[in-house]
Amino acid sequence: MTRKTKTALATGAVVAVEIVAWWWMLAHQACMHPLGNLVAFLTAVVLAPLIWLAVYEEGDGNGGE
Repeated sequence: MTRKTKTALATGAVVAVEIVAWWWMLAHQACMHPLGNLVAFLTAVVLAPLIWLAVYEEGDGNGGE
């Protein structure tokens, strides 16, 4: 697997996790589970951007390409 393929897969996974985290925070289910809401918020606002930065920095500054 090439670096470009790994970068594309990692980016796709992060986008999927980001979408699920935001959906959870905006769904009615989040009102019933404050701890789950906190985890989703931290994932969407802290973890996902850090992973994107790690993927970006893995390359030569061109998004890992």
